[in-house]
Amino acid sequence: MKFVLPPVVVAAIFVASAPQVAASTLGLMFESIVDGAAGSELAFVTAPTFADLIGATNTTSQFSQINVASSFDTTGITWDGSQFILMFESIVDGAAGSELAFVTAPTFADLIGATNTTSQFSQINVASSFDTTGITWDGSQFILMFESIVDGAAGSELAFVTAPTFADLIGATNLTSQFSQINVASSFNTTGIWTEPMAGGGGSTVIPLPASGWLLGGVILMAGIAARRRRIF
Repeated sequence: MKFVLPPVVVAAIFVASAPQVAASTLGLMFESIVDGAAGSELAFVTAPTFADLIGATNTTSQFSQINVASSFDTTGITWDGSQFILMFESIVDGAAGSELAFVTAPTFADLIGATNTTSQFSQINVASSFDTTGITWDGSQFILMFESIVDGAAGSELAFVTAPTFADLIGATNLTSQFSQINVASSFNTTGIWTEPMAGGGGSTVIPLPASGWLLGGVILMAGIAARRRRIF
């Protein structure tokens, strides 16, 4: 299957292992710019090595049966050691409990088949002047990245919110928030945040990848494109 890279892309890298094999598997998540039906709008492409990712060799691709609501965009994906977590943000600004949602899946097969998934809204209120642009788990906490829709100065346009547990992420409890002094050039947008396998003291946990028999574990990269920003402008 051939994919044309759209401006709405989320990427993830996994550490892969098997009884006799150790390798890296890279996974990219794509969302259709135009709203579509389940099985045609959310796709995943995997590549066994970075060279394969660059050369578009030895890749596999498949659509997920998850149906992304027309009023939402995917803005991130991560693995927390026990489940995949997809982050969605409402295209139109909304109130806490209605604009930032999370869907979980225990395995990659569930992510593809839309089976055994759970979905719930977070009580985190995304300011109308910001977009979520990524989520990652560093082994001890979730880190959400936000970028101002309008270009701003260092210390006012790139923000991070942390939550020690998924329950805190949902309930908006025990959060910390702070701005970064990184200045994002006006001609660029942030598109992701990632952590290395052992960052924050986290270890590698395995999860099954269907068809190959390999086990995926320890997401080390999550990237989320600010889809709504690009649609608006």
